[in-house]
Amino acid sequence: MTLAELRQALDAFAVLVEEPDAAEARLRRLASS
Repeated sequence: MTLAELRQALDAFAVLVEEPDAAEARLRRLASS
């Protein structure tokens, strides 16, 4: 995992608290890439 990927994952988890649906979609995109 690169630093950029780690930042994306951290951003997704941060959004999870405020926007669970958006965060889930972002995590799914990360997992499929």
